[in-house]
Amino acid sequence: MELIKDTDLNMTEITYEIGYSHIAAFSNNFYQLTNMRPTEFRTMSRI
Repeated sequence: MELIKDTDLNMTEITYEIGYSHIAAFSNNFYQLTNMRPTEFRTMSRI
């Protein structure tokens, strides 16, 4: 979550950085854990 909150990496870069090969898999798993999409989480964490 720190990469999403604290960097300006885009979601594709974050996806590969943490070991996923498909952004959809990362986004779906993130949603299951947080009930938010990664981009929603980034927006909310920067308010």
